[in-house]
Amino acid sequence: MLDRYGFPLTTSSAAARDAYVAGVDLSLSANHGSEEAFRRAIAWNEGLAAGHVALARTLEVQEKPPADKG
Repeated sequence: MLDRYGFPLTTSSAAARDAYVAGVDLSLSANHGSEEAFRRAIAWNEGLAAGHVALARTLEVQEKPPADKG
């Protein structure tokens, strides 16, 4: 699958791709909701590397620490 810009994504899930693309759109337009969209993308496909990277970057920009999984 490809994202909106034609870059390949490591998923075969249309729902994961759509949530990721929505997250990117929200992030680039500085609108609320990108964190939730990236979390949905990861929920649809835990192996979606771009989703994890985008979520980490979003949390960094928002100055939020990652959730403790311990």
